[in-house]
Parts: sequence; C-alpha cells; structure tokens
Amino acid sequence: MLRRRRARYITVNWEMSGPRRQEIAGRLQPFRQYLRELAGDEMTLRTSCRVALALGVLSAVAVLTALLALQDIYHGEGDLALEWRVVRVSSLVVLVFHAFALTTAAWKDAGFPIGTTRLCEGYDCPP
Repeated sequence: MLRRRRARYITVNWEMSGPRRQEIAGRLQPFRQYLRELAGDEMTLRTSCRVALALGVLSAVAVLTALLALQDIYHGEGDLALEWRVVRVSSLVVLVFHAFALTTAAWKDAGFPIGTTRLCEGYDCPP
C-alpha cells in the first residue's frame, strides 16, 4: 500500500501507540529487512551534542578570559576584585560544560531512552 502511494518516510511515536504497540511491531516484522532507521532517540542526543559544542566554544572563550584576568592578577594591578570575579565565572562556565558533556556521553553509553520517536525510510522501524 505504501509503495503504491510512493511513501518514503513514516514517523511512529511508540509512546502514543499505547496497547497496539506490540501489534504494530509484529505487523512490521516481515518488512524488517527493508527498513533503515533515519532518526530516533539520537535526535535528542544530537541536540544535546550541539548544546555541548556551544558550551565548549563558550568554555574556550571563558578560559582565554580567565587567562587574561590571571595575568592582571600576576602583575599586581590595583583593584583585583573584577579579575577574581572573572576567574570565578569562567571556572563555573567550564564546570557546566564538563558536567553537560559528560552527562550527554553517559546517556549515550548507558543506552538510556532519551526520546521515543523514530523516523525510518521505507515502511517503519519496529522497536
């Protein structure tokens, strides 16, 4: 039926299929060899990776800013309150980046379900 309608992609949200989930997965099983998952749980993971990349760039800028502040502290400028505040904020940015990146990596390695929507080429991908 899908081939006659020239359908190439189907999206299934397994959470919304409710009690029919097993029935739908069973009906798709004969077509398993023709299915190729294009997106799934990794969509949210991909977004997390993009956020981690942005935080990484911000972290690099924070490190450079902290280095400049530490250079002023080393040279013994007059009032160093601003420089120490810059060092503290920069350290916080770096800490947030590391925590977010490690959490994202742990989710992927542990196989935690981040999302349940799958977009597959062909008919659909059973779970």
